[in-house]
Amino acid sequence: MRLKEKTERLATLLAAYIKEDMDSLKRSGIEEEYDEREQLLQEIRELKNEAENVKKEKKADKAAKKEKEECQGEEIRRKAMEGMTKNPTPTKKAKFDVGDYLERKADIEERRLSLEEKKQEAEREERRVSWRPFSNSVTNSQMK
Repeated sequence: MRLKEKTERLATLLAAYIKEDMDSLKRSGIEEEYDEREQLLQEIRELKNEAENVKKEKKADKAAKKEKEECQGEEIRRKAMEGMTKNPTPTKKAKFDVGDYLERKADIEERRLSLEEKKQEAEREERRVSWRPFSNSVTNSQMK
């Protein structure tokens, strides 16, 4: 016999036993003596009920675990939102604009040239000042 056939046969035997057991209890009101077959079917019935209870417990545990994880997720999201309100992040950066870039680059270049001109002017002034005393000394000696 295959497993499926065995399972179906066991289910049929168990159903017949349960029906017979209930009918017997209704008729007599007391427990009757069991033969070996009935004892085995009774054990199978108890094991089946126990397996169903274990399955229900596992399902309840799984649901409780899922509920706990959802609560933890909500708590994490709530704390993250609180953190965001305390330290708001800047909005999205503006897209890169070539025109703005070129304007800034031109301004920087203009400032650089201006500083360079000032530097050159300062150097010319420094040379002129340093040449004056020499030219004054030559002029003074020629005058004498």
